[in-house]
Amino acid sequence: MRPMIRHVLSALTTAAFAALALGTSKPSPEEEKRRADEKAELRVLHDDWVKKVGSAYGKIASMASSGFTEKACDGPAMLALAKEDHQLRLPTVYGPFLARFASANKGDWQEDKGPWAFLTDSTFRGHFAQHASDRDAYAIDGTARFIKNDWQKNRFLIVLWPSDEKSNRLPLLSEKKSFESGSFKGWLVMLDSVGENIVCQKPLSVESSEKVTSGQTFNKDPQKAIVKDFQDRFEAQIEAALPPKVKSTNNMGSLLK
Repeated sequence: MRPMIRHVLSALTTAAFAALALGTSKPSPEEEKRRADEKAELRVLHDDWVKKVGSAYGKIASMASSGFTEKACDGPAMLALAKEDHQLRLPTVYGPFLARFASANKGDWQEDKGPWAFLTDSTFRGHFAQHASDRDAYAIDGTARFIKNDWQKNRFLIVLWPSDEKSNRLPLLSEKKSFESGSFKGWLVMLDSVGENIVCQKPLSVESSEKVTSGQTFNKDPQKAIVKDFQDRFEAQIEAALPPKVKSTNNMGSLLK
């Protein structure tokens, strides 16, 4: 058989297999309907949960304006609501980040590049950096599955609310090597994203260490070292404020280790 004939036959064979593969991979009408129904259900779930978080955010903002009153978190009650016996692992969210959930302006949905972005769990933050109308259906499906399997299932969000955003500051090492310590004054608020309410709140205060020494890390990048110290102390204060069996999923300073 001449080379040209062999080449043509090979191409025809490949095309036949490709056509067969396409034919067998095409979903049945029933499967297409099932997928369409699931997609529609996930979109409804997504939009409903966003609306509930927005409603709860409004309640936090209202409480903050009148002044928070400390209320202890009931860990066993929280686990019971989430139908969890062993442990709850919840994302932390910087309070002002949630303003977008209550806003009708899609321009408010932007990536958080502010100094306190590290307080919002990276996984959570990444799903809500854009308004739903600016995301494709595949992306929204992915977010909806996270909502269904994690955030709705576990019910609660750990909201870190600043008492005065202008007074809070990250640590800074100036060009003259003078050290300005970091400080955060605010509240740890437990938001029930399903019940659209606030179940407890506790004061939260974080300060930089008086002295930061971390060997080679400090010598190589002192600014990174003092920020890492502050984030580690933030993480420790959050963990100390949470009730037993309730943990944060945000690694904060641990990510820099």
